[in-house]
Amino acid sequence: MKYQKGEAKQWARENLPGIGGGIIQPLNADYSIDYEGLKGWINRQIDMGIDSIICDGACGEWLTFTTEERKKIYEVAVETVDGRVPLIANTSHPSVIVATELAKHAQDVGCDALMHCTPYANSSSDDGVYRYYKYMADRVDIGICLYNTKPTGYVLSPQFINELAERIPNICGIKQGMGSIDQTLRAYE
Repeated sequence: MKYQKGEAKQWARENLPGIGGGIIQPLNADYSIDYEGLKGWINRQIDMGIDSIICDGACGEWLTFTTEERKKIYEVAVETVDGRVPLIANTSHPSVIVATELAKHAQDVGCDALMHCTPYANSSSDDGVYRYYKYMADRVDIGICLYNTKPTGYVLSPQFINELAERIPNICGIKQGMGSIDQTLRAYE
């Protein structure tokens, strides 16, 4: 383990500055995942100076992949990155059970942190979202970066982002997909 759960925020401050590149998942003509192409995308991003890699989470294509395909993406990414930059795995899923399974696998194969959006299509309250993140966070030791994006149907307010970060020790960052830097800046006030 690279760091303990309670050290996730400090680890993120030290290891996740700069730009994290979301990697597009290339497909073959038969719509299967092109794992060799994935390796190429990762290597190109690192060669161009990206500060960290976000696998399985660039353009929403992960919504169409099976759990086993997503696990293999994490494995290929870990092997390809080979410790050159921090690797963040998108483990978003509407089912907290599947999301936790993906998160545990990403941790076990060597991903440095997780990225996770609110459970799309079934988030109804701050309490429900808190319980969702808490369930997963209690079962993994690496950091979790929140992913705040409108398509989930539930937008995290700056106040609630801060509450999550205070109440869950391994919440360590945020990717804002809201189209406005103002949302992120308000969370830091």
